[in-house]
Amino acid sequence: IKGSHHMGRIEHGVVGKQTGADPERVEEALKRLELVYCEMEPGTALFFHGNLLHASAANTSDYPRWSMICCYNAARNNPYKVHHHPQY
Repeated sequence: IKGSHHMGRIEHGVVGKQTGADPERVEEALKRLELVYCEMEPGTALFFHGNLLHASAANTSDYPRWSMICCYNAARNNPYKVHHHPQY
């Protein structure tokens, strides 16, 4: 890894038509950090740490690409207002 890997929390928002990391911070990360490519066989799973910046190229195959996002929250960390997340 080149340079410092400490960049603070990178906020996400709408970039184009999907949620993504702040483009300015991504550009800076590309200057400081190694870009690692991961080519995988069909049916293989890949797990990321919640703070890992990651992306994928367009799916050009005839088969769908599935993804699943799991988030965990302590019951003591109740949302401040009612919405679709559970209230404890």
